[in-house]
Amino acid sequence: MLRTFALGLIGGYAGRVHSLSKTSNLIHTLNRRQWHEKEFLIHMKEYLPAELSYVIDQYEILKRKLPIPWVVDGKQRLEITKRYYYNFMDGYVKENTVDRTWLELIPDFINLRQFGLVSAIYRSYNFDNYNNWSNWDKEALKFYLNNIEHDIPYIDIDFSR
Repeated sequence: MLRTFALGLIGGYAGRVHSLSKTSNLIHTLNRRQWHEKEFLIHMKEYLPAELSYVIDQYEILKRKLPIPWVVDGKQRLEITKRYYYNFMDGYVKENTVDRTWLELIPDFINLRQFGLVSAIYRSYNFDNYNNWSNWDKEALKFYLNNIEHDIPYIDIDFSR
């Protein structure tokens, strides 16, 4: 119950900050990088081996669609997401409004994270030492690659309702 209340407060604060930021030009002053300017995404082609060209292809498709707890059981992941999202948004909409178009894009932004993670793994992990990786790391990589290859959303939920 306390967690639900806290998420509503956090959502309210986030909504208020976002509302205030719409009247500010700080994003230009701060020189904040946009989502597509992330190093892992920019250099993904350099990090991934040729046999994972489908990851690049799927990333390009996802990128064109945008104007802008990890591998747990799908049902559990869905419940966690619903609880977090709806409680967060209850607070957020008290302070700000969100166009339905942006809500419909939330799954795409969540999927974008999978592309960045695959790129980060290929940049940072030693594949010559793959047998010594933890099962968690091996399963995470398999999970993300399978999702990308088969166009499976990380979380299948309608955020626009």
